[in-house]
Amino acid sequence: MAPFQINNRYNFHYVVLVRAIMKILIYEYLTSGAQYALSIDDPLMAEGNNMILALLNDGLELPSQYQLYTIRDHRFPPLSPDFDPIQVALVTSPPHYQQVINKQLADCDAALIIAPESDACLAQQQQRLNDYNILNLGSSVNAIVQATNKYRYPQLLAHSPLKTPETLRAADWLHNPTFYSSGYISKPLDGAGCIQTHYWQTAAQLTDYLQQADISLAHYIIQPYITGNPISISALINGTHCQILSINQQQISQQHCQLHMTGTIVNGASNAVPVALADNIIQQLLTQLPGLSGFIGVDIILHQHQPYIIDINPRITSSYIGLAQIMAANPLHLLLQPTMSIAS
Repeated sequence: MAPFQINNRYNFHYVVLVRAIMKILIYEYLTSGAQYALSIDDPLMAEGNNMILALLNDGLELPSQYQLYTIRDHRFPPLSPDFDPIQVALVTSPPHYQQVINKQLADCDAALIIAPESDACLAQQQQRLNDYNILNLGSSVNAIVQATNKYRYPQLLAHSPLKTPETLRAADWLHNPTFYSSGYISKPLDGAGCIQTHYWQTAAQLTDYLQQADISLAHYIIQPYITGNPISISALINGTHCQILSINQQQISQQHCQLHMTGTIVNGASNAVPVALADNIIQQLLTQLPGLSGFIGVDIILHQHQPYIIDINPRITSSYIGLAQIMAANPLHLLLQPTMSIAS
């Protein structure tokens, strides 16, 4: 096996062993057997299952030099015979999950993980790759920690051209309220999607919620409600290069005060946000958050033609499910091109 070195723009250096076959583990955390408390009928499970199936389907088209492995909760129906080229390990219990994931990480050369950022889940899963010294096909642990902290990343972007909503810790706002005529958003510091994200018309409503709700104020933030068009950008970061995969229209509804993500139209906002603008947003994020790599998603609100960064997702998002319908190229194959510079 002959080694070759990959250098990326951030001066991290990685040595990759060139083998006749590269073994790649691809798994989605919720559907891997790690979350037995969730029913397989849970909407989060369904979304996770659709994402991993889309990835594995793209994996079937990879050149023969790649052998794919995945981990599946045994409660899901068996994969169709089309997926027979992929090595599938079925997990039957939480203890069994630990055995299976440890064996897979020990046996594989690289891994691509889908996991929620809440409760540091994504960062912890990526750290396991470092512990096993295998190639991480996603963002670095440090970039994940910075990007998924909804109080921290606005501070990092404060001196860049990118705009973010004013962001306050819930405890600080409660002690010294800032008044917003547009209304208020409360959400977890590291939440995924619209989970526990609320819109409040008045400061009095928000105050009542923060004082009465069974939440930890230290783990919540307050922002002004930004009116506009909710859009997400799906991108692939390949070393010094960024490729915009799709510019998506998000569909968000409100039930009482709770916001809900009800769907995404993949590439449905390509007329609202030019590719050049989307590319500039990602390039600016790379400057401020070195270590972002592989597939990422960025949620924005387009307010009077001005994009506001709402969320940075350093992972595959649900829009990946629709990429096969709009792209001629295989996005998973693009990720594995030799020019890729991988974060660790």
